[in-house]
Amino acid sequence: MTFVLLGPVGFLAPKGLWFLILLFFVLHAGTLRSLTADDVRSLLKQKAVFLAVPCYALFSALWAIDPGDAAKTSLKLLGYVIAAVLIVLIVQKASDREKRSILFWSAIGLMAGQAVVWVDVALGGSLFAFARSDPFIASSYNRGVAITVCMMLPLTVGLLKLSLKPL
Repeated sequence: MTFVLLGPVGFLAPKGLWFLILLFFVLHAGTLRSLTADDVRSLLKQKAVFLAVPCYALFSALWAIDPGDAAKTSLKLLGYVIAAVLIVLIVQKASDREKRSILFWSAIGLMAGQAVVWVDVALGGSLFAFARSDPFIASSYNRGVAITVCMMLPLTVGLLKLSLKPL
């Protein structure tokens, strides 16, 4: 059920997604405890390329302008990758019913987040003006956000279709 909050929390407070990840881990602590080293090793063998990015980032801190900040950022990235690996392992261990629920509630959460962005843009930023320190301008949403919002609808439809199919 924590997946329903992905869209709204991702829009309102992206750094708050860590809270959802920790909540997910607390709710699935039993599954985390049941993971074996073989489970982790098999997934890491398949997805080892994802560890290359934070490792390269940490290595590149050697010649960065601010090595301390570069190292801190690369360690954060490594934390994200490790959290993603653990989430994938937990979802793989879930029952078909739980997997379907995760897909469904992720789709609902992404739709909610997308609706919030559309409404905020349509209202000229007045929906969340109270939370902004700077006034809303048309370019407040950058190209990355625009692309993400455009991709959200096909992703959401795909998740909904998968959640309704027999697994």
